[in-house]
Formats: sequence, C-alpha cells, structure tokens
Amino acid sequence: MEPDIFTEDGRPKKSFKERLDKYFKDLKLKEWQAENVELKPKQIYPAVYMTFPSVRGLYINMGLGQGKSLLAIHTAHLLKRHTIVLLPSSIKPIFREDIGKYYNLEETNPKEIEMKVSAKFTFISSNSPYVAKELEVANQDMDTSLK
Repeated sequence: MEPDIFTEDGRPKKSFKERLDKYFKDLKLKEWQAENVELKPKQIYPAVYMTFPSVRGLYINMGLGQGKSLLAIHTAHLLKRHTIVLLPSSIKPIFREDIGKYYNLEETNPKEIEMKVSAKFTFISSNSPYVAKELEVANQDMDTSLK
C-alpha cells in the first residue's frame, strides 16, 4: 500500500520526506526480500518505492559493484511486468548472469534460461547506433501485448 505522501495530482506533499522516512522505518524488509538472493535495504527501498501507483520513475545513483543490477531485477519482479533494460552491450552478459542468480536459474540449461529471461526482459544496447529505433519497437511490442 502506498503511504500518504502525494497530493491528488501526484505531487509530493510538503512533509514528503518525513512521511516516506516513517513508511520505510516501519517497512518489514523480510516481506520484500527476494527468495534466492540477499538484498540490502538500499536495493529494497527503491524497488518498493517504484511499486507505488503514483510513481513513474526513479533516478538511482550507485557506484560500481553496489547492486544496481539486482535492484533493477528486483524492481521488475515486484512490478510484475515485462521490462525494457537499456544498458551497454558489454554489461548484458553480467546482467543476464544476475537474472540467473535472482531467479535461481544457474543449474538450468542455457535454452531454458534464455526463454525465461526473454519472457521477462527485453535488452537494448545503449551504445547501439539504432537505440532510438529499438526502443520504439520494444515500446510498441509492449503496447501491443497489453491490449
């Protein structure tokens, strides 16, 4: 359930920070924990925040090795919808590996892993010369699947 932190038109209330702090202080982290990997609070809080109906996006600034991939995977899992992942092509194998860890697919055969990953995620390389076209096509595919 979303805490009372937004006005009716979706803007943060004046006491936004205090109300959000209280909500997360009272949040039972175990209820939001992933099954196969141990997530840190800094990975759980933003993922839970993204589940609030009035939240449309969130900028995450984390350093190298701080858990951005698992945060993204956990967020996509909590949102329960197909997710477009925009990342440099060199990171794609690492991200797929993290998806395998998250969903405990490491012992599964590669074809099965690929089927499960592609059912949940569409990957677009941010360093592709066709990134805008790929995003447009992926977005149209998602719009079509929602109808």
